Amino acid sequence: MNYDFETVTDKRFTGLHKWQPLENLGDDYRLEYVPLTVADMEFPTAPEIVEGLKTFIETRSLGYSQPWASYYEAVVAWLETRHQTIIQPEWIVLSPGVVSAIEVMVQAFSDPGHGVIINNPLYPPFARSINALQRKVVNCPLIKENQTYKMDFEAIEQACADPNNKIFMLCSPHNPTGRIWDKDELQQLATILKKHQVYLFSDEIWMDFELTKKHTTMLKADPEIMDLIVLATAPSKSFNLASMWTSNIIIPNPVLRDKFCEVVTRVKGNHINSLGVKACELAYRHGEIWFDELLEVVILNQKMVHEFFLHKYPQIYAPLSEGTYIMWVDFNALNMSEVELDKLLREKAFIYASTGTMFGPEGKGFIRLNVAVPTWILEKTLKRLDDVLKEVI
Repeated sequence: MNYDFETVTDKRFTGLHKWQPLENLGDDYRLEYVPLTVADMEFPTAPEIVEGLKTFIETRSLGYSQPWASYYEAVVAWLETRHQTIIQPEWIVLSPGVVSAIEVMVQAFSDPGHGVIINNPLYPPFARSINALQRKVVNCPLIKENQTYKMDFEAIEQACADPNNKIFMLCSPHNPTGRIWDKDELQQLATILKKHQVYLFSDEIWMDFELTKKHTTMLKADPEIMDLIVLATAPSKSFNLASMWTSNIIIPNPVLRDKFCEVVTRVKGNHINSLGVKACELAYRHGEIWFDELLEVVILNQKMVHEFFLHKYPQIYAPLSEGTYIMWVDFNALNMSEVELDKLLREKAFIYASTGTMFGPEGKGFIRLNVAVPTWILEKTLKRLDDVLKEVI
């Protein structure tokens, strides 16, 4: 490989959320104890982004800014070349993050008391944002079938038929299950939303992680959905740029876009992080080779985890993720409570993973495991887990 996907540094006491639990280990800490919780990657930043930001800082003012033409061109080109999705520059609205865009979406297209439809298990900020804004969470849980998940279209149809429910929140690819929705699934969903005129927030922040199949954007699956859709993308997952606070929100319908921007201006202000915008441009213009090598590492890592459980502990299911660097691992066969399982992993194996019920009650008995770490770290992690599981199985 041309890039470094092996170096690990001790990130305790640096303010990074995922590393804070390890700050209490003291002398028990080892370099291979890398947290596998928050969806940040443990790889050095792509050098093209690092060097490009250095030049930007040396040559540009860091005063108040607005997005510039080459940023828009980079986002448009990335979507076209990687995802065969054609957008116009004027469709792009900058947001500090996808979660911020969820909050704006809820405020722009619903009122307190209205329903917002989600599919648990699901990334926690969806329900958290809906509840915080005094809307009603309408849960149409995913159907678990043969260790994979599918949408419950009958329940979705029923929920969309209720005029009190104004918005459907789609996570595509899905966090935490890793599903990449098939084109026909997206088309079936779009048909229901168009029939009942329910707005769609399509969170496609994981879209670049095509591990076992091709991702189809909602705009490509059904172009007719463009009158109802707010599509969220970002370089933050693909290039580990979450702290740059830059997401690209794509809104083709000018009426929806104006309404969305009105709320952005009112509650968030209309300023941007110029370093984040530049980092996004650098990633999309110069980071493709780095990202393709990253995919090779993630694919290798998740196969390692999958085969570890398949061959050593087949009662614990770790299906291959189709479209993220997180794995949704089913520990229900151990008949442990969530507290017992978390204690076993953390205190015995020094493995820090996200507990399943963070993603709704449907996640009981699961953990979400982040495999975007150097392969040698994952090997040591699985060895510790093996030693612990031998004692309880």
